[in-house]
Amino acid sequence: MKKLIFLLFTFVIIFMLSCCNGAQGMNGKESGDAQEKATEKENPMTDFEFRDNEDGGISITNYVGTSTEVVIPSEINGKDVTEIRAFRSFLSPAPITYVSIPDTVETIGPAAFRGYSSLEKVKLSENLKVLSAQAFMDCTNLSEIVLPKSLTIIGYEVFSNCTSLKHINIPPDFEEDGSLAFANSGLETVEIENGVEKIPYMMFYGTNIKEIILPETVREIGYGAFNECDSLENVKLNEGLTTIDHLAFSSCANLSEIVIPSTVDNISETVFAYNNNFKKVKFDGNAPSDYINEDYRNMLSPSAFPEYTICYHEGTEGFTSPEWYGYKTEVW
Repeated sequence: MKKLIFLLFTFVIIFMLSCCNGAQGMNGKESGDAQEKATEKENPMTDFEFRDNEDGGISITNYVGTSTEVVIPSEINGKDVTEIRAFRSFLSPAPITYVSIPDTVETIGPAAFRGYSSLEKVKLSENLKVLSAQAFMDCTNLSEIVLPKSLTIIGYEVFSNCTSLKHINIPPDFEEDGSLAFANSGLETVEIENGVEKIPYMMFYGTNIKEIILPETVREIGYGAFNECDSLENVKLNEGLTTIDHLAFSSCANLSEIVIPSTVDNISETVFAYNNNFKKVKFDGNAPSDYINEDYRNMLSPSAFPEYTICYHEGTEGFTSPEWYGYKTEVW
């Protein structure tokens, strides 16, 4: 009898341990993130120059320490650290490789980390709202960063020339500016979150992105947004999109065709200029009213416009056959 009780007790213990391990596995990322935050040791306040700001918090104005891994304290002199100050605040002789920014920080100023070629990984504040212009520009070894959902402002050229950055997410509620934000970076994949309404001016210019899938909330693709993305092969545009601005997909050497949603009413042939391997534009709806833009035709050379086929559905309006404004047409 004692042996049976012992076996039953052993079974219960094993079962409980198994359940605990399973729960840990299901929450591996969350617990790992929490553990990382808990184990990070903040640099002493003497590693920083700082000052009080108008919001009642602390602004970091310079890093003067020697550690290559920097964990910014969340509090100095009893006040929250709320800002990494503008214009290259981290001018330190130390070859910084990692920076952790506390969740108290809401603003990173212009060019704060610009040119830190040694910087490889950044952990941003989960409450960050403003990522100012050129904040991480020319950080050529930066390969790991996640933009928090709290972010509302992505500044001009924020990650331009970050050639080691392969993946990025675009949070749902950013409002401005985003122009040239990732220009000439090493991006290969991008996750554009549901809620984003516009892809700004030349945001992904000159990147290595291979595929674009837009969420249902996007209404506008800005001027030159994906210009010179030579690796781009697949583009999936969303119903609800209304505007594709000039040169948005120009000079994309490997893009051969694209489907234009029926909701798009503002698009011109310049969108696909200099795409030498381009074969087909497939329209799901009626013909756009201003596809041939004479002003741009006069600005660009005739060779800028490749010979491709316009495809349209039977019963849609505005297209002609066998040609439409000099482009061959076919029903699809």
